[in-house]
Amino acid sequence: MNAQKTKNDKRSKQMDNLNKEDGNTELQNLFDEMNAQKTKNDKLSQQMEELHNRMEDSNKAGGVVESYEAITGEVPEVDQEAKLEEALQNAIYKFIGILIIAVAVGAFIGICSVVLIGKCLRRSQNKRLQLVKSRSDMQFVE
Repeated sequence: MNAQKTKNDKRSKQMDNLNKEDGNTELQNLFDEMNAQKTKNDKLSQQMEELHNRMEDSNKAGGVVESYEAITGEVPEVDQEAKLEEALQNAIYKFIGILIIAVAVGAFIGICSVVLIGKCLRRSQNKRLQLVKSRSDMQFVE
């Protein structure tokens, strides 16, 4: 922005020099028009900066509280301790829920594996008993 001002200042000096040498009214008109544009640009840039500052102020963390205060005339009390306690309770309940589900799934898998292993062992034991019964030289009493 400062570089633009210095360029505009240099141009205005050059235009002044040309006006003094030539005395031409057309150049004077151009110079006046350029100065008008410069002041218009300066005003626009100043308005943009003000708008940017307002937006930054309204987007700050306390912006919601300030707007509530501006509307109702009172500042809401925010109970940080209650919010923290509620968040902590939610986290504990989630952890306990996940733990119960994990224990239930583990117990189900454990019971299923014990039952399947028992069936496999009983089947192999029955095969061995059939093998012993099929031999004629051995007698098996039930």
